[in-house]
Amino acid sequence: MCKMQLDTPPEIAFAAVATHGQSSRRDSYALPNLWAIHLYLAPAQFTVMGQSYSLQPGDVSLTPQGQRSTYDWPDTCRLLCAHFQFPQRDCSDDYPMPIVISVRDDLGRWRDQMETIVAAGQTTKASAILWTLLWELHDRGARDNPLTDPLLERAMQWIELHLDRQFHMTELAKAINISQAYLGRLFRKYHACSIISYVQTRRAQRARHLLEHTTQPAKVIASQIGLPDLQRLNKLLRQVYGHGPRWFR
Repeated sequence: MCKMQLDTPPEIAFAAVATHGQSSRRDSYALPNLWAIHLYLAPAQFTVMGQSYSLQPGDVSLTPQGQRSTYDWPDTCRLLCAHFQFPQRDCSDDYPMPIVISVRDDLGRWRDQMETIVAAGQTTKASAILWTLLWELHDRGARDNPLTDPLLERAMQWIELHLDRQFHMTELAKAINISQAYLGRLFRKYHACSIISYVQTRRAQRARHLLEHTTQPAKVIASQIGLPDLQRLNKLLRQVYGHGPRWFR
């Protein structure tokens, strides 16, 4: 655990979507006056403050300012990151924060929010979103009990990382190494819907996020959520939101 002053919004110095592990399998650096937050979309090894962590897609790491962090990349790793600081205050409470914590049960929303921070840059909007995410990390770290079943978390993580292509539910069940029937019961228990309904909703949410926060053509966005053409994207958005792609722009 580390301590962070959360009574004021953070000031963002840098935010980006980054790809590591291509030219070097190890990166090591320190940010003297800045904190760092990373959301991982691929496995990595993270070492900071004398502790090493094996990271998986859907994990978040926090690096306190001035602490050297070392990253070992077993393969190419895509992640979303932000470097930030807090305004100096005479009186400020320190809140315990996890160094590494899983948000695999909500990876889709976290990816969307981090991408929004990257797109907004050094703005009040980006600062507000990051502040909310940091408080969420604090609250997650304070909870003792997991929000969902670990198998369901793995399934949701797998879905999020494969939204850009079509897949069958049997492929998902095989990847998690459980039966499709049992996986279906987990989704009905925790999400009150079928697996297919959950996947379709996530595709629609992802499409809406990209339409609202990027300038990519709708046809390109369709391909990024595993749909073959604009017609299928239009049909999906109307089913979920009642509006076509143009409404979100």
